[in-house]
Amino acid sequence: MTAIQAYLSDVGVKMNFRQLTGDVGAQLWTAPKDPQNGPSVVKWDLAYGAHGPLALQEYFSRYKTGEMSISPADAKLDGMIDVLTSTADIDAQKKIFFEMEDYIQNELFTLPLYYQQAFIYESNKLNRNGRIYGNPQYNYDWDIAKWTVEPDASGKMVMNTNTGPTEFFDHPWFNPGLFITNKVLHDRLITCDGGLAPTRPKMAKYYNLSKDAKTLIFELRDGLQWHDGSAITAEEIQWNIELALKVPNIMPIFKTTFSYLEGAKAFMDGSASNISGIAVSGNKITLSFAQVDPNVLLTFSQWAPLPRKYLEDVDPAKFQQHPFWQNPIGSGPYKVKEVKMNDYSDTKEFILKQASEHDVKFIRLWFTDILGRLKGFAINVEDLEDCIEKGVIFDGGAIEGIARGGESDTLAIPDLTTWQILPWRPNENSVARLFCNLKSFDNRESIIDSRKVLQNKLEEVNKAGYKFYVGPEIEYYFLDSDKKNADMDDAGYFDQTSDDNKGSDLRRECVLSLEEMGIPIRSSHHEVSSGQHEIGLKHTDALTMADSIVTARLVVKQTATKLGGFATFMPRPFQNLNGSGLHFHLSLYKGDKNTFASKGKDRISKTGKGFLAGLVKYSSKMALVTNQWLNSYKRLLPDLEAPIAGMGNELQISNLVRIPHIYENNLDNSRIEFRLPDSGCNPYLALAAILHAGMLGINNNLEIPQNWTSNIPNTLSEAIKESQKGNFLHDAIGIDAYNSIVVNKENCLLYTSDAADE
Repeated sequence: MTAIQAYLSDVGVKMNFRQLTGDVGAQLWTAPKDPQNGPSVVKWDLAYGAHGPLALQEYFSRYKTGEMSISPADAKLDGMIDVLTSTADIDAQKKIFFEMEDYIQNELFTLPLYYQQAFIYESNKLNRNGRIYGNPQYNYDWDIAKWTVEPDASGKMVMNTNTGPTEFFDHPWFNPGLFITNKVLHDRLITCDGGLAPTRPKMAKYYNLSKDAKTLIFELRDGLQWHDGSAITAEEIQWNIELALKVPNIMPIFKTTFSYLEGAKAFMDGSASNISGIAVSGNKITLSFAQVDPNVLLTFSQWAPLPRKYLEDVDPAKFQQHPFWQNPIGSGPYKVKEVKMNDYSDTKEFILKQASEHDVKFIRLWFTDILGRLKGFAINVEDLEDCIEKGVIFDGGAIEGIARGGESDTLAIPDLTTWQILPWRPNENSVARLFCNLKSFDNRESIIDSRKVLQNKLEEVNKAGYKFYVGPEIEYYFLDSDKKNADMDDAGYFDQTSDDNKGSDLRRECVLSLEEMGIPIRSSHHEVSSGQHEIGLKHTDALTMADSIVTARLVVKQTATKLGGFATFMPRPFQNLNGSGLHFHLSLYKGDKNTFASKGKDRISKTGKGFLAGLVKYSSKMALVTNQWLNSYKRLLPDLEAPIAGMGNELQISNLVRIPHIYENNLDNSRIEFRLPDSGCNPYLALAAILHAGMLGINNNLEIPQNWTSNIPNTLSEAIKESQKGNFLHDAIGIDAYNSIVVNKENCLLYTSDAADE
C-alpha cells in the first residue's frame, strides 16, 4: 500500500490508508441511509482487498489477459489460466487461485481506483436468527428459507429491494447470483458457499460430476412446484438451458457453460432443434460436455430455471422486457404477492434532495385551464415538503372553467413524477416545476382539470389491459417580435440552410432545453411555410406526452422571446400560408405487444383497423376539442394538407388518418397517424376524445369505410352543433368538462375573433 501511495502522489493524489480490522463485512455492508449513495458509515473512498474466488472464477477462467478491460496482457497469468480451465475440481482450482492472487497482489497487476458500494438487498422488515440482517455480496448461501418477514406499520408483510424494483426487473434472470432477490423468488439446482464451492443439492435430490468433469447428473426432488402450483419437470430444466443460449446479454458464466454442451453449437446455429448433450429420463437430467468448464458447478449454483408456460412463446430478443418480470412466478421460499413499481425519482426524499443540491428557490405548480393553456403559481422551497404532503390551496375563481363552476378555493396536488428543474432559469436560486391535479376545497375532482379527464379515460382502458402510447408532431411558427410577419426565416420544407438561420438556431435551443428536461426528441425540421417549424417527440404513454406537449409549447415560446423573437401555435396565423397541425402517432399495447402490428399486406391488425375506423366515424364529433378555436377552421380548407378531402382508400383516408409504412422486422413501430388536431388544442382533452373514439371502434367491431366523404365541421359553430348530436363527447371527456368547453366557445362566437394565438 505504501507503493500505491507513492504512485498516486506522483499524479497529485494524496492518500491515507489503514488496515481494516474487526468485522470487515459489517463495515462494508451496513444498510445505507441513502439508497443512492451507499452506506453512510463507510468513511473511505477506496477499499482494496485481495481478489476473491468470485473475481478469479468468473473472469480469469474464461478470458485470457488482455481480452478484458480489467487486465493487460500477461503471459505468466495466461499460463495459470490455462491450468485453471483444465479442471472443474474445486480443490485444484483453489491452489491455482492462491498462486494467481499472490502474483496479482505482489506485481500490482491491477489497481482499483474506486470501491463500488453495491447493495443487493436490504429490509428493515427482514429478520434472520433474531436480528435484522445486512448482507455481504459474497455470502452466497443465506438459508433464505429460514428467514421471517415482519409486518410493516399497516400490517402488511413486505420485503424490499434497494436495487429496484426498476433494476431488479431489468436483471431478473441474467445474474441471480448477484441479486439476492432472485434467491428469494427463484430457486437453484444446487447451492454454494461464500468461496463458491458447491455445498449441497437444492432443487436437485443429488448431483454427480464425473472425474473428467464432462458428465454432470442431476435428479430433481419429487413434488417440486412453481408458485402457481404447477409441477417442475426435468423437461422444463432442459428447455431453460436451451432458452439461455437464445437470450441476448445473458451472464457469460451461464452462456459459456451451456455452450460447452455437446450439440450446443449446432443448436445455436439452427442446424439442430435441440441440444444432443442433454438427456432426460423421468426426474433425472444428464449433461454431457464437449469440453471442460471449470465453472460448471458454479453456474448451476447461481442459475435459476423459470416456468416454461409463461415464457415459451416469447421472442428471446425481448425476453428481458416481458411483463412476466412485473409479477414473476418462481420456485423459491418466497413468492410475489404485490409489486409496487416505485422509482426513487418520484419520492418526496428524492425531490427534497434535488431541491437542495440544485439550489432550487422556487417551485412552479403547473396546471392547465379547460382550453389547455398553461397556468400556475410559484411557492418557495421552504414550503415544498408541506406542498408534497398536503397540496396547496389557491384561488381558482378566475381560471377558465373554474370561474363558471363556482370553485373558487382550489387544491393543487403535485404529481411527483413530473418534477423537473427548468434549464432556462438561473442556476442560482433555480426554478423547478411540478404538474398538479386539481380538486375543489371539499376534495371533489375539479371540473376544470383536463389532466384528470385524461387520467380517468386511461384508467378505463388500462382495466381492459391496454396501454395508450402517443408520439406527436408539433408544428408552430417563429416570427419577428412584432408578431405580424413570418419572416424569421425564408426557408421551406426540410430546408437545411436559408439566408437567415435564426429560426433553425431557435429550434436547436428548444430541442436542447426539452432534452435537458427529460423529454426525448425524435426529430425536428423546417416545415412547408417560411418561419414554420416542427418538433417530433418520441412516443411515450399518453399522460406523460400530454404534459410534454404543454411543456414544449412553453419552451418554444420562452426560447423565442429570450432570443428576440415570438412563437405562435395558432392553427393558421397567415391567410397565404399553411396552418399548424398537431399530428398524433397512436398505438395500443397489451404488455409488451403492440396490438396494431400485423405481418399482413395491410400492415395493420384487426385491432388497429377497429381503432382507425373509430377515429374516422367520430372525427366530426371530437372536432370541438381537437380544433377548438375559430381560427382552427381556417386551417381545415382544401389544398393546405388539411384532413378534409373526400375519398380515400382503406389505409389512407385523405389526410385525416394514415398508416405509416413499417418494415416487417420493425413491427413494434406499427401505429396510426391521426392528423385532425391542430397545435392550439388542449392535448389532454384531445387525447381523451381520440382514445374514446378508437376504443368504440374496437369494441363495436367497426370497419374502415372504403369510401369516405368528409363531414368535418367547417366552422366552430358547426363543431358545437355536431358535438351536441349524441353523447360521444359527454362520454369521452365528462359532462362537466364538455359543458365548460361549450360555454366558453359560445361566448367566443359573440366576438368577431377569438385571440387564439396559442
